[in-house]
Amino acid sequence: MEMVQSDRRDAQGSRAAGRDRFLDAIRTIALIRVMLWHAFGAAILTYFVAAVPAMFFVTGSLLAKSFDRRPWPTVLADRARRVLVPLWVFAAVAFTAMRGAWLIDPSSRTAIHWRSAVFWIVPLGDPKGSAWEGGWLSQPLWYVRALFWLLLLSPLLRRALRRFGALVFVVPLFAVFALDAVGRHPAWTISGAPDLLWQIGDLALYGIFLMAGFAHRDGRLDHLTPRGWFQGACCAGIAASAWIVTQPVPLHVVNNSHPAHLLVGATWLCIFFAFRGPITRFADRSAPSIVIGWVSRRSMTIYLWHSTAIILTYQVLARGGHYPAGAHAVFMVIGMLSLTTLMVLLFGWVEDIAARRSAEIVPLAMTVGATATEHCRYRKHRRNTYRLLAPPAALGTLIVATTLWVSGPATAGTNAAAIPPAAARRLRVPSQAPPRPQFQQLAPNQVVTAPPAPHPTVVSTAERSAQPAPLAPNADTALAEALQGVIDDWHTRWNVPGVVVGVARPGIAQWYGASGADEVNGLAVHGEDTFDITSITKTFTGAIVLQLAGEAKIDLDAPLPLLTRVPNFPYDQRITVRMLLEHRSGLMPYRDTPAFLANPDAMDTPLKALDASLHEPLQFIPGAQSAYSTTNYLVLGFLIEQVTGKPFDTVLRQRILDPLALHNIVHRPPGPQEPNFATSGIVTDTATLLRWAVSLYRDGAVAKPDALATMHAFDPETGLGAASFGYCPCTIDELGVRHWRWIGHSGGTTQFVYSDVDDIAIAFNVTDSLWLPQRGEATAELIEIIRATMLGTSPTAPLAVPTFPGP
Repeated sequence: MEMVQSDRRDAQGSRAAGRDRFLDAIRTIALIRVMLWHAFGAAILTYFVAAVPAMFFVTGSLLAKSFDRRPWPTVLADRARRVLVPLWVFAAVAFTAMRGAWLIDPSSRTAIHWRSAVFWIVPLGDPKGSAWEGGWLSQPLWYVRALFWLLLLSPLLRRALRRFGALVFVVPLFAVFALDAVGRHPAWTISGAPDLLWQIGDLALYGIFLMAGFAHRDGRLDHLTPRGWFQGACCAGIAASAWIVTQPVPLHVVNNSHPAHLLVGATWLCIFFAFRGPITRFADRSAPSIVIGWVSRRSMTIYLWHSTAIILTYQVLARGGHYPAGAHAVFMVIGMLSLTTLMVLLFGWVEDIAARRSAEIVPLAMTVGATATEHCRYRKHRRNTYRLLAPPAALGTLIVATTLWVSGPATAGTNAAAIPPAAARRLRVPSQAPPRPQFQQLAPNQVVTAPPAPHPTVVSTAERSAQPAPLAPNADTALAEALQGVIDDWHTRWNVPGVVVGVARPGIAQWYGASGADEVNGLAVHGEDTFDITSITKTFTGAIVLQLAGEAKIDLDAPLPLLTRVPNFPYDQRITVRMLLEHRSGLMPYRDTPAFLANPDAMDTPLKALDASLHEPLQFIPGAQSAYSTTNYLVLGFLIEQVTGKPFDTVLRQRILDPLALHNIVHRPPGPQEPNFATSGIVTDTATLLRWAVSLYRDGAVAKPDALATMHAFDPETGLGAASFGYCPCTIDELGVRHWRWIGHSGGTTQFVYSDVDDIAIAFNVTDSLWLPQRGEATAELIEIIRATMLGTSPTAPLAVPTFPGP
């Protein structure tokens, strides 16, 4: 009983002093958790401290305090000003940066969708920017939209709570669960606004916590003891666990399910109140009070600018040296906190202006007292605050300077380069076209060896045994040690956190190895690891289309037939199946569409992703050029289903996986941001990927010779072909015929290639991305040094045997 009374005295004393240190501490913890989640994107973080519900609870309590003192129109005007003015300053800087990126590299990834600019002024909808920085400069601003709407509704919610008491929670509670049920059935989704249900769910969910904050300010929760709060935490935790185990939570992220978020948020709120006394006493200590007071006066600035801090930190770390296991995460946290401190020092005073206070670079939570003792204490507090903030501010300045130094115009349009790790985990790294080929003219005395005929090992699918023999014997000790040394040196020199490699010369030798670790979890990678090959899935789709073409079930050069599941396709007579295979249709990539950028999570089926592209005009006249677009293979997937009368996964299993005994392949179903289907989603390992490469490009077990010839016909400007890419070194012989050394494909983190002259297949997966700055040069070097090691030659030797003549 004495402890309970002590806890209540701590809380009441804190509120009597002018600030509720308990609430300030909760908000500080929540903001830190938000920053960590956005920096790392690990789903497990969402189970620890439901940050946004806690932030809305604090907002509700503080709003109720203001409503008790001033008329509600005055309060709304004040609160709206505190939200809008910092947002406008952030918008000015963000739009300047995005416009600069567009001037350097005008493209669909750097284009600014001006139709959403109004939401940067009045956030009635989500403010959206360009895709240049992966969308992460603006993606967290959905919170501002939810906050603004609830501010507008707060007088009504406050009045409803006072009139109806606890009954007022019934409607939003019902809405949270009802909207979740509706959202699971896309056919029920409101036409033309796929994200509207989710935004209404936001209002219901966070409105519950806002009103809980009202109840806290009114004293409706004061009768609960720490024991009562602990019992509430147990009940809410059990309910949350039951829901998460039995109901779908997309990507296992609590934030992706409103009911799960509600229950986890209630659990953590009860935990906070169960430890209210200790939290309050800790918040009243000298150093914590400085940090908590500073965060409380700059919470909006911290939220707006922390994503910029993450992007800049990631840029620097992506260009740094090799990091030991776990060090990358430590450096990310240090950089994020330091840069956020710097941003707040630079722009935080805007919050003072918005609140009509005297602008201060370093705000203090306490006010100037009247006595000499209080003046002395205030001056000491200010000195301590400067001492505490100076080191991270200095480090943040250094990081900004380093970023400006190491970043150049060439990387401005590189989407993945600017995406923080969280984006790479929640939004799969989008695949791109291969590096633009650069052809070397052969000297007159250089002899060009024509590509050989298919290998004598060519067999039909029916002739293959149920379990094919291994590609080759394992490499001997000397070769294995040489290859391991090659990738160890490569991943260190090029700052690749971790890489898994497989290489095979069928009938001669094969080897699998790994070097480094995953930069997020710090775990070492291994040669047997499985990974998502993302867009390499397109090689399976392309092979099936070419099989059906060989069976006269598809005409590659006829106009695309009418697809019953895609009635709104722009059936231009010039668009053929071959154009779709070779990325020459002009269809816009669905990831570049305004619909995807507005709500990536809504793209959870292939039909939705395709529909987003079909609402946009063609990028160019069909056949006029080639440009990589995942949308092409969404169309091909629906074509395969219509021609065969079977689901795509069934066709994949019957035509490819079972005949070739590719048992270690899993094709992930569609999900939020990941329509998968015929474009991506296959998970496998290097051994299986190498077997697929050899079966496809070498043994003729999948495609007939004319189909292989189709796959070898690459656009000389882009390197794009039918479900394959051409990779350099590239040459032009005396007759003007272009030759490519490698044929293969790339995904977000994975690449595989095959050379028919050298008869070598190589597959590798990196733990970050293939599309980071200079990563193209790095992967080209890796392929060449592995080839040279397998052949026992120098990777810098002249190109004596060009391969794969182009069209």
